[in-house]
Amino acid sequence: MRTDARGLQLSTDQDAAATGFDNAVAAHLSTRTGLARLVKTMLHADPDFALGHCLDGIGAILAYDGRMVPAAATAPGATSRAVRSKVGFRNGHKGD
Repeated sequence: MRTDARGLQLSTDQDAAATGFDNAVAAHLSTRTGLARLVKTMLHADPDFALGHCLDGIGAILAYDGRMVPAAATAPGATSRAVRSKVGFRNGHKGD
């Protein structure tokens, strides 16, 4: 399991996803552009990265654009599936 730039554990074993998460958080906090691109790259590296899906939903909501509602609406389900995938894998069985 990787850690983020602040030393907190992430639910990914992929370097690209962990680095992408750090870059996306930094972009969001510094109001840099490119958050959506960074999140897309991070989730491409690990589609089961639960925190990445959370950040994807937050980014869609913060855009405050009605066109982003569908993207924000998919984030909770994707997060839930990612968590079940990781937990099920660690417990030696598939998630429910």
